[in-house]
This record gives sequence, C-alpha cells and structure tokens, in this order.
Amino acid sequence: MLESTEKNIILNQWATEHRKRKSANLGHELGILRFVCVTESDEETRDYLVQARQQMRFAAALRNRQEAMDGGMLIEKPFSGEPPLDEMAASLPVGDAATVAARLTADIRASGASHMMLNIQAAGSTMAQAERTIRAFASEIRPAIERALAEDPGAAA
Repeated sequence: MLESTEKNIILNQWATEHRKRKSANLGHELGILRFVCVTESDEETRDYLVQARQQMRFAAALRNRQEAMDGGMLIEKPFSGEPPLDEMAASLPVGDAATVAARLTADIRASGASHMMLNIQAAGSTMAQAERTIRAFASEIRPAIERALAEDPGAAA
C-alpha cells in the first residue's frame, strides 16, 4: 500500500507526463473520477467512506475477475492495496463543503485535469446526502474552486 506522499509523487509524475503530451498538441485531455460527499458529522463521513469502500471493493473484484457470488449477489471482500478508512478520510473529498472544495482544488492542481466526474452516491449512501452534495457543489464548492484557480492560475493545468 502506498503512503499519501508516495501517491502524490506518482500522481505528479503522471500529471507531468500528461502535460507534456498536451503541450505537444496531442489533444489529450484528462478527466478524473472522485467519490464526493458533503457530510455534517464525523460519523456521517465515516459511514459514507464505508459505502465508498464497498463500491471500490465490488469494482476491484469485477475488474480483476475475482468476484465471489452468493446466488445473484456479489460478496464484498477486501482487495490488495486497499486503503484503510483513515487514509480515505484524509484524501477523499468528503466532509464539509470547504474541505470538499479544498481537496478537489488540490486534485485539479496536482493532476492538471480539465474534467471531473463526481461519484456522489456510493453504494448504500442516501439520496439526502447526494442532494445536499449537489446543492453545496452549485452554491459553495464550484465557486470556491473557481476562485482558488483564478487566484493562482499557474497552479492549474
């Protein structure tokens, strides 16, 4: 399992290569996919992270052809290199709107992404969480990201 610092180094190396290709006019745009949720408490954040981890486990099992079934139901099981919940809590854009905005801004700056796909509803997370996140994204998160990138455009892709 990679530490957060190692992940940032790898992400920065990958983003540097992406920028080289983009500046060479090869037309490569980069989009990133992130779990995102605006939560109102530490307990709600942890519950969402458990749901995100479950979805990651299912995806990893299917991607690696290691799925185990119980009748028609996929069985949840840990995967190799799975991050612990505390690492997910420290890196995923999950928490209050300001935390989500700061982490998404950092992701954009680190990766040079021109597009983002937000996985707002993970596994068994609630519709209320998804609706809160969508409202906060429109009213607080997106404007905060745009302000931060406008203040320091050299830090963006």
